[in-house]
Amino acid sequence: MFIERPYFYKAGVSAQSGLDAELGLSEDSYSDLLQEITDYLAVYHVYGGKSMDFLERLLGFRLSARAVQENVAEDSVSVETYYAQKPPPNPESEAEILVIQADGKGIPMVLEEDEVAEAQVRLGKGQKHGHKKEAIVTTVYTISANPRTPAEVIASFFAENQPQKASQKASKPQNKHLWATLDGKDVALARLSVQVALREGLHIQYRVALCDGCEALQSRIRLQFQGFTLILDFVHANEYLWDAANSLVGRNQ
Repeated sequence: MFIERPYFYKAGVSAQSGLDAELGLSEDSYSDLLQEITDYLAVYHVYGGKSMDFLERLLGFRLSARAVQENVAEDSVSVETYYAQKPPPNPESEAEILVIQADGKGIPMVLEEDEVAEAQVRLGKGQKHGHKKEAIVTTVYTISANPRTPAEVIASFFAENQPQKASQKASKPQNKHLWATLDGKDVALARLSVQVALREGLHIQYRVALCDGCEALQSRIRLQFQGFTLILDFVHANEYLWDAANSLVGRNQ
């Protein structure tokens, strides 16, 4: 929706449109609601594409991918401030096991025009198309104990589509907090340690750190979170087990 409104300008004084404040519009004329929608869509989808198709169908107009990118960049400045002032969860809503997780993920990076122009047409030995940068994803939450026998643990990996009995219902993470950064392992774990300190208390009885097989990440966790029991995430180990099995007996066995 486009709204015509008075626009006041005077040399040496910033221009103003008094109605913008009444409508809740920012300096770029996008409402808080529109920015919240674009931020939400951008978190789960790439800029443009189906996200903007959805927005166009819902509101009747289309934003460019560049406009969405600028909105997200503008709002991201306030993210750290928001979490810095946010109080920690109430201990009564927490469980007795404090869990942290850290994992690395290669993120495809979009090259700028000058970088594309300099890209080699024919790659040398060992070179690959595209460019990736590692994102470190960290998680912190609490969870209640759910004692199981070894047989029950193994069976759980083969019963994903079978309903669980009420008495065997798995515990759920409480107050789960996710964070990802492209600034490296040290920055990610330093921020994670701040979140862990906020969650500590007399209600915490056990501390567990889940990690993949990256030795560089494991060594940092051992050093920075010495009170935590380091556990190799089975999902990562299971991927290698499947690769080994497929190599030995084939994928169709």
